[in-house]
This record gives sequence, C-alpha cells and structure tokens, in this order.
Amino acid sequence: MKFDVNVFLLFLTSATAYEPCYNNNDCTSQCRSIGSCICNERICVEVECTKNEHCSMRYGDKNGFICNESHHCQMVQCTNNLHCRVFCQDEICICAENKCREVECTRNHHCVERYGEEEGYICNKSHQCERVECTKNHHCIGCRYESLPFACDKKSNRCVEVDCVRNEHCREKERCIYKKCKVMFECEKHSHCKDDEICRGNRCYKRECYSNFLCGDNEICKNHKCIPGKSKKPGSSYSYY
Repeated sequence: MKFDVNVFLLFLTSATAYEPCYNNNDCTSQCRSIGSCICNERICVEVECTKNEHCSMRYGDKNGFICNESHHCQMVQCTNNLHCRVFCQDEICICAENKCREVECTRNHHCVERYGEEEGYICNKSHQCERVECTKNHHCIGCRYESLPFACDKKSNRCVEVDCVRNEHCREKERCIYKKCKVMFECEKHSHCKDDEICRGNRCYKRECYSNFLCGDNEICKNHKCIPGKSKKPGSSYSYY
C-alpha cells in the first residue's frame, strides 16, 4: 500500500486518533470530548457536524442550518415552519425541502377564516381546505330525520345519530353526558319517589310524618321529621312539601 503523508500527518494531529476505525460508529467513544467526528481512512477525525442537530447546538434554532454532505453546517431558508414567518408574513407557508412554500392552510381555523362557519371545512394533509359534512354539531341540523338527534363525530367529520345533544332529548332524571342519556339523579321532585318518601337534594328519603298528629307527645312535624316541640293536638298542623 502506498504511504500517504497527508493521512499520516492527520493521524499525528488528530486529537481523537487513538485507535483504528472502520465506520463512524467506531468514533463515538473517541469523539465525546469534541462532539462530531467521522471515520476517514480508518482514522477518527473531527468535523463540524454529522447530523442537523449538531448545527442547532452550534448556531441555535433562530436560523435554519442543515448538515450537508461535506459535514459542514449550511444555512438554508428553513428547517421548520416557524422559520417561514419571516419570508411569508402575509401568507400561510410551510417548510418543504428546506424552502418556504405558500399553502392554503396549516390549521383548521385558517379554513374557517377563509370560508366561514356556515359549512364544515378542515385542513387536510395536503394543506388544502377540504369540504366535509360537519365540524360542529350545528352543521348536522339538516341531517335530522324523524326528530332524532344527530351530532358531529370529530374523527370522521360526519353526522352520526346519538342519544342526545341537549338535556331536553333525555327522559326525566337523566342528563345528556357526552351525547348519551345517563341517570344523574334519583329524583328531582317528590313524584319521582315512593308514596312514603320525599325528594331532598336529588335523593329519596323516607318521611316520618306529614303532620304533627303522626308525631309523639311534645313533638312537632318539621321537614317531614318528628322533632322536640310543643304540638297543638288534637288540632294538628300540617307540614307540606
């Protein structure tokens, strides 16, 4: 093999040429002190970068830098969408192949600003506003047949039949929770309880009395309970609910 003076000098001057290498992975342990290095003719040598993250660590994220094929940090127009705010102040742009490209939308609210809320639009993966059946429940009003409640399924953007949209769609003692009618209260009024019970705090309680006549001596009926007090027997007074 022909003796290469340059390689030999590189071997002498390289701070990380402790042992031969066969690929870049062999240089990982030897290059911890300096950061980035590659295997060049079986010698680990320092370079400015081996991946884009090294450029971000060296120059920050304010401007766009990529690690090129020569292992140098090269400034580009963008590496993320945030860099495009400088180049597209009045337009909506994305970063594609390190260049800012104008698009119709990047978020759903861009479509709302463009087309309004009367109809449903979403920003699809191609960054175009796409018409869908619904994005909100009020888009499904025209989908209701036979007075059945419909709501917008946010995953499919289609109107689907549900148990309820409002509490009015549910029966007594039920509330509309996540588009399903669920029993939330034991009672809301006395008629929801048994004949010998009363409704207090949305629960049915056994009542002891509804007049002083049903209580013992020196007791009165208050809030359907017999408590100590002077009663007016036999002309008992009633405690109404």
